[in-house]
Amino acid sequence: MDSAVNSLFSEVLPGKKNSEVFNETCDIDCLREEVVARLAKIEEDDSCQYWWQDKQLRNIFESVYKSGCILLPRDAVERLRWIAILCLQMSKIEGFSCGNVIIPPDFLPDDMMEMWVDVYGLDVVGQIAMIRMDLAKQGWEAIFPGW
Repeated sequence: MDSAVNSLFSEVLPGKKNSEVFNETCDIDCLREEVVARLAKIEEDDSCQYWWQDKQLRNIFESVYKSGCILLPRDAVERLRWIAILCLQMSKIEGFSCGNVIIPPDFLPDDMMEMWVDVYGLDVVGQIAMIRMDLAKQGWEAIFPGW
């Protein structure tokens, strides 16, 4: 995961590798456990919503971000992708397969999403592209009020 966060994202904190910032976040036991428990609940409920539509999951990240315990990218699209890859890694650490909740197009750059259309369908990849376009145009606060 280290090479992915170093190469697929802009620098989160100048002078520090993204992998260090990423791993520090994943090492917060209570955060990781809470995130994975929420992902499991999303999967269990099977409400067919996208993970970013889950207010409780967003609130988990929002509260620790606002408290200064974690760093997130400033760019809204990268922030969404970063949270997705954090969820994936936290799930892996906890032994939970979140493959029905977080999928590769959630964290890959736009130019890499197209190859997943055959796997997940145009509707799913299109929704991911749509939230990213909205974030790029309107910003994080407009899409996720309160941040």
